[in-house]
Amino acid sequence: MFKNIYSLTIIVTISTLVLFFFSSLRFHLFGAGVDLGFFDQLLYLQSQGIEPISTITPGIHLIGDHFALILYPLVLLYKISPSVYWLLFIQALAFALGVIPVYFLAKLKGLPDLTCKTLSICYILYPAVFNINFYTEFRTEVIAIPFFVWAVYSLEKNNYKVVSICLFLILCCKEIMSLSTIAFSFLVLFYKKNYKYFCIYSSFSVAWFLFANYYIIPNYRGGSAAAGIWYFSSLGNSFSELLITLLTHPWIVIQRALLPDRIFYYVLLILPVILGLSYKKIMFFLPAIPPLILNILSDDNRVRDLIHHYSLPIIPFIFTWLIYSLSDIQMRKTRSWISPKILFLWSLIAFFALAKYGYFQSRYFPLMPYNNSVKDAMALVDSRGSVITSSYIANHLSHRSQIYLMQGESMLKRIEDLRPEYILISLKHLDHPITIEQASFIVSKLKQNNSYHLEYEDNEKNVFLFLLTKT
Repeated sequence: MFKNIYSLTIIVTISTLVLFFFSSLRFHLFGAGVDLGFFDQLLYLQSQGIEPISTITPGIHLIGDHFALILYPLVLLYKISPSVYWLLFIQALAFALGVIPVYFLAKLKGLPDLTCKTLSICYILYPAVFNINFYTEFRTEVIAIPFFVWAVYSLEKNNYKVVSICLFLILCCKEIMSLSTIAFSFLVLFYKKNYKYFCIYSSFSVAWFLFANYYIIPNYRGGSAAAGIWYFSSLGNSFSELLITLLTHPWIVIQRALLPDRIFYYVLLILPVILGLSYKKIMFFLPAIPPLILNILSDDNRVRDLIHHYSLPIIPFIFTWLIYSLSDIQMRKTRSWISPKILFLWSLIAFFALAKYGYFQSRYFPLMPYNNSVKDAMALVDSRGSVITSSYIANHLSHRSQIYLMQGESMLKRIEDLRPEYILISLKHLDHPITIEQASFIVSKLKQNNSYHLEYEDNEKNVFLFLLTKT
C-alpha cells in the first residue's frame, strides 16, 4: 500500500509541476487572456478587504459570475501573498489530483495494479487536460474533476456521506455543475437503486440551480445576462426560454446531435480511450450527458473541441466509463490483446496528435521580442493607479481596484468617461474587441490630447504608455 501511495505521489507531483509550468509559461509570455485577470482582480480585492466587484468585466461580484463559492477559500492564499500564480497552481494541482481517484476506482473494480497506475497516467495524458490547463487560463470547475471521480468511487463503496460531501463541493465550483449532479443522482437511482439519495441529490441540485440562476446571479452580476447564455441565442435568451424551446421542440437535440461537426466532437472525446470502452457500461457516462447536450446545442463551435473548458465536466465520466468497461472486459475475458502497455501507447499517440503544445511555438514564443518593452512600460505604472489596456496585459496589472479593457470604436469615449491614470497600448498584444488599426488611431489621438502625455514609447515594438496629466 505504501508503495502505491508513493507512486501516486510521484505521478501527482510531476503532473502538477508540468501543468503548472506550461500555464505559467503562457502567462509569462503574455499569452493568457481576460479570465485570468478577472479572477485575479476579484480575489485580490477580497483579500484586501475591498468589495470584490470586477472592472475587467464591469459590475460582476466575486460570486456573480457563476456562483463559485469555492473561490472564497482561495482568498486565504491571496492573504498569504497575492499572486496570480496561485490560480495557475491550484488548477494544475486539481487536474493532477484526478490521478488518485482514477487509480483507487480502478483498484476497487478489481483491475490489476499495473493497469490501475496506467489508467492514472492515461488520465493525465488525456489531451484536453493539457490543453485546457494552459489555454483557458483558470476555471473553477477544474476543481470539481477529482471530486466527481471520488463521488463514483464512494458510491461504489456505498459511502453516501462522502458522496454527499463531493457533490456539495462540486456545486460550489460553478452553478452549471448542478446539471451534472442532477444526472449523477440518476446514476444513484439506476445503478444503486437508492431512491432516498436520488431524491436528496436531485432536489438539492435543482434548488441550487434555481437559487443561483434566479437570485444570486441576477443580483450580483451587475445587470448583465447569465454567463454563456449567448451561446444558445438561436434557442432563447435565458435558461427559461432555452428550457421551453427544448420542451416544445425536443427534436432539436437529435437534429443537432447528428450534425457532422458534433459527430467529430464525439470522436475527439473518446478517441484517446476508445480501445477500452464498452457500450455495455455506458451508464457510467450518464452524469456527463447534460454538459454534452449543452455543447451539442451551442451555436458556438468553440465548445466542441479539446481546447476550451466546456468539456471539463465530461472528462471524469469518460474515465469512469473506461474503468467500468475494462473491469467488465476483464471479467468476460474478452479483448485479451488489451494490456497496460497498449493503453499507455495509445494514450501517448493521442496526446501527441491532439495536445496543442505547438501553440507555444506558433502563438506565444513570437511575442517574446515585444514582451520586454511591455514590461518596461508596466514598471512605470503605479501599483494603485487606474489602467486601461488589453486583456493580455491586464492580467499582469490586475492587483488594483480599477483596471479596464480596451474596446474598439468607443475607446476614445471610454477614455474620456473613465479618465484612467494610465493607458498602456501594445499593438502586438491586442485581442478581438479592438483591431490594430483602431489601436493605432487611438495612439495618434492620445498624442494630440493635452489630457495625456507620452510616458513611455517604443516605436520599433509599438508599445506606448500614456499618463494622465496632473492639473
